Amino acid sequence: MPVVPDYSAYYSCLREKTLEWLAERGPDDWHRLVMNLNWDHGSHSPRWIISQDACDAGTAQHIFWLAQPDYYTDDALKRRDEGKYFEPEIYEMLLEIARRWKAGAYKTWNKHVFLDTKQCVERSGLRGGDRVNHEFTIPLGIDKPAVGESLEPRPWPTLEEALAMDALNEDLAEGIPDEAGRQCAIYWPTL
Repeated sequence: MPVVPDYSAYYSCLREKTLEWLAERGPDDWHRLVMNLNWDHGSHSPRWIISQDACDAGTAQHIFWLAQPDYYTDDALKRRDEGKYFEPEIYEMLLEIARRWKAGAYKTWNKHVFLDTKQCVERSGLRGGDRVNHEFTIPLGIDKPAVGESLEPRPWPTLEEALAMDALNEDLAEGIPDEAGRQCAIYWPTL
């Protein structure tokens, strides 16, 4: 009889272990995780990152624009109020980034650059100061290209590099540290 994976336990474990991994790391690793993030795995990692005092402005900007603030119009709030599809965790995260951005909480902007700022801003049609809905305005300056060092996504590694990265636990496929995936594999025996 085949073993059935325990999806709930697996994803709960991934969330817990990824947050532990983030707590042991710093802004560079947080930004690399966000650059590899698969949003289908939830918003727990970016929500944790944006709440940290050491979160770089470029990382907060990256998370903000990839969370698609243009989706959360007054029509989306109406759907929320009617009990229809709405992603409250993402919306609350956007509000938190906007609040912290306006308060100057993201003090450093010298390490992390969100390379797609221009494309995301153009696609959204929003600029700093624009009203998204009656609760939410785009913070001034979050629509401007960042200054600082770029942490480019890493190209696919050679086999030797992959083995070395695995030994160093540097792979962040889909925003999940390898270490977390290995620790949680017991809940998904086919992995």
